[in-house]
Amino acid sequence: MIYKAKFKYPLYRFLSDRGEGLKIMVSLNGLDLEVNTYKYNFPFLGLFGAGGPIQGSFINVIRQKNLNDEDKRSFEVLDWAHQHDSFKVRIMDNLLETQSNNLLNAIPKYDELNLSLNQIKELENNRLKLEGLLCEEDEDIVFIDNCFLSEEGPGEGGF
Repeated sequence: MIYKAKFKYPLYRFLSDRGEGLKIMVSLNGLDLEVNTYKYNFPFLGLFGAGGPIQGSFINVIRQKNLNDEDKRSFEVLDWAHQHDSFKVRIMDNLLETQSNNLLNAIPKYDELNLSLNQIKELENNRLKLEGLLCEEDEDIVFIDNCFLSEEGPGEGGF
């Protein structure tokens, strides 16, 4: 029988005859149970890490048949192919959101590419001061207008 259990947190990793595994704590009908999951049937074991994308999600588990101990109940996480779609969608949403945020943060903001209005005003004031100094020293200099790339006169904006 398949049970729907809420994943709480990881307990520990282990090696067994079935390969690498992970023991996790789940809540099943109000009971806390330790559940095994194995890498061979659920290859994304790292997603069970503390604070991972499936923290608090519901996962499908089944009861394992124990040949040694008939009284002891042990459960196993169902393989990836048999997990319900809402579980898979939650993982995909989280992974896509994380990747999108990382890529978006790599794109510079408009303000970082362009000068702010205060910086532009400061540059214009510096230009006007410099032009004023040049004009005060020698008014016979003809090439003052050619010292700057702008064809505009002082105080007309631009730089």
